Amino acid sequence: MFDVALLQKSNQLKPPRFLIYGTSGVGKTTFGACGPKPILLRIEDSNGNLLHPRTQEPLVIDQTPLLDTYEKVNEVLDYLMDNEHDFRTLVIDSLDWLEPLIARHVCAANNWKSIESPGFGKGSVELESETRRFCDRVRAVSTARKMAVVFIAHCKTIRVEPPDQDPHSRFETKLDKKTGPVYQEAVDAILFATTLSTMIEAKDSKGNDVKRAHSNGTPMVYTQARPSHVAKNRYHMPLKMPLDWAAIAAFVTLDLPGSMKRFAEEHPDAYAEMELLKFQ
Repeated sequence: MFDVALLQKSNQLKPPRFLIYGTSGVGKTTFGACGPKPILLRIEDSNGNLLHPRTQEPLVIDQTPLLDTYEKVNEVLDYLMDNEHDFRTLVIDSLDWLEPLIARHVCAANNWKSIESPGFGKGSVELESETRRFCDRVRAVSTARKMAVVFIAHCKTIRVEPPDQDPHSRFETKLDKKTGPVYQEAVDAILFATTLSTMIEAKDSKGNDVKRAHSNGTPMVYTQARPSHVAKNRYHMPLKMPLDWAAIAAFVTLDLPGSMKRFAEEHPDAYAEMELLKFQ
């Protein structure tokens, strides 16, 4: 029989889980490193010195040694779950480097030479299942230890032909077609990180007037889905946001007006940039 005592109020705020993806070098790892008391699971062996995006001061954070097996990644999650610690942000960098480790684990468990060996898409199905188990472990750590989560991934472009739109290209995570949606379902916000672009007048090779996108190098994120990219958020964020932890975290609240007022007072530069992006 159902116990009514198990009911929870819908306005209970939980630690946020973000998936941020985009091109290399745009500032995805730096975004995660700016979270409160972060621990970085270093799966991708390409992390250099991190600088705060506004002060340009070095960001000194706790990071693991290079985790080159799926088992090592899970050992860190087990530690975070089973031990007292003061980490408050779990940064996993990156998912597209983690995926081959999960595939290797799945192949070893099934005695396959490769994830394609069983044929008929069975390998992808097992990869999806193990990815769901991984997301469940991360979710359990986040809930038990009240930790925010930042999944980091690179992007790729694919051609899509939706039934209600013309065929077009779209940015999405650089993951298997079955595992990408698993992570997307497991988070509260999908942030597509890129640089701010504006349209400028130009000439094509035949001398015709055309408009071309020009980037000024300012990092930003899209928080809502559009035909050009995958994104979402559950925090009523505007379409465009600065690639700035303080700006995005200001929306993770039950008191959005009060939070935004404090954010504008404490981070005037980031707030001004966010207001400017509304009109780009």
